Amino acid sequence: MKNNMLVKTKDISIFRKILNSFKNIFYKKEKNEEYNTELQETKQENNIINEFEEKRKITELQKDYETNVIREEDLTEKEKEDLVKLYKEQIDTIENNIQTELKELEFYKQKIILAREKAKMQ
Repeated sequence: MKNNMLVKTKDISIFRKILNSFKNIFYKKEKNEEYNTELQETKQENNIINEFEEKRKITELQKDYETNVIREEDLTEKEKEDLVKLYKEQIDTIENNIQTELKELEFYKQKIILAREKAKMQ
């Protein structure tokens, strides 16, 4: 016996086709935006990793230089520049820390002066 049943086809109107076309266009746009965002995040992560790795190498170079494992004559110009830059950053950090500590000491000095004045009045 043959199968004489009719096959049901999708009944898609012209409006549904237009709507689907717009959905496809915008969906692809969203996918591209998601991909671009992920790509940018990956680039940023790679930049951070590269900066960290470079900083680690320069710090190792500094350690070797200070322990006389390598001499200044053995350094390239770029390595010298990187070391100078690192030393300047370290000096700036130390100076900032000193300023912070001085401000904190001044704050406590003022508290002590006020406490002494208060004690004299009583």
